[in-house]
Amino acid sequence: EYAQSRFQFYFQQKGQLTSSPSS
Repeated sequence: EYAQSRFQFYFQQKGQLTSSPSS
């Protein structure tokens, strides 16, 4: 979902969710 994408992107920017690659 959109919200989940924003959530993952936010954490990726922080470097805390590097285990989930951005599509």
